[in-house]
Amino acid sequence: MTKLAAKLAIGMPVFNGENFMREALDSLLGQSFSEFELIISDNASTDATADIAADYAARDSRIRYVRLDSNIGAARNYDNVYRLASAPYFKWAAHDDYYSDNYLEECVGVLDADPGVVLCQATTRLVDDQGQEIAYDPLLDMYLDRDGRLVLASDRPDRARSDRVFKRFRDIYLNVVRCYDIFGVMRRDALDRTSLHRPYYGSDRALLIEMALLGKYHEATDAVFFNRKHAAQSMALPNLNDQNKWINPGGKGQRRFPLTRQILAAVLRTPMPLADRARCLALILSTSPWQRLFRLSVLSPRFGT
Repeated sequence: MTKLAAKLAIGMPVFNGENFMREALDSLLGQSFSEFELIISDNASTDATADIAADYAARDSRIRYVRLDSNIGAARNYDNVYRLASAPYFKWAAHDDYYSDNYLEECVGVLDADPGVVLCQATTRLVDDQGQEIAYDPLLDMYLDRDGRLVLASDRPDRARSDRVFKRFRDIYLNVVRCYDIFGVMRRDALDRTSLHRPYYGSDRALLIEMALLGKYHEATDAVFFNRKHAAQSMALPNLNDQNKWINPGGKGQRRFPLTRQILAAVLRTPMPLADRARCLALILSTSPWQRLFRLSVLSPRFGT
């Protein structure tokens, strides 16, 4: 009997993920929605990642395991696992996160029901390395660490829901910093029109902005995405230089102000009403590093020499 094509592809780019990988895989394979393929792209891990992935692939025909010969960096591995997929819906999955059992069912249902939605994420809850939920203060709309200090803000559930391109752009450009939506369920035909991940740390934010230019976001509030915070993740690296090495070990392809360049290029190429394009460009120019450099060059003769 011919195997039916999957409706959803899940891509798990991973490097040395033995610490939490089993829990992430169990969470995905135990979903109420099962019409998916799961592609694991192993970035030449040096721990037990290969053994874990091979074991799960042998036990579940939905899993395809690919191991790279060398570490090509997180950005290229994220793009690699996407290009290995072909289903109409796509989701990136980190090796250290997990989900409520109805996560995929709820998110896929939203995309099925509304063709104007290009990305659906569930309600996000933060957990620590032991899987314990990090305290949340609803009055301050902030997460707290174990000492009660404010550490992270949450994202608004109504983000990027407008039919107006500029309003969606403004929501993600100004208000989304933690980029939890990068692990939502997305339309492939929209993702195909983006730049995907570029070789600098933070390009996932630009990708989310590109998606907001192309369509609406939605939050499935009846499902939960558990995002794990722990000492071995990229956000815990000590500085931007180390983060850029994680995303792009070779260091090639770096340009000045890469985030602003990527966002500006997306605004210029995406079809939209002229008024929305003008508002998007004005917002970029009012907040970008180029504007600050221009002010310095005009106001400071020393800077201009």
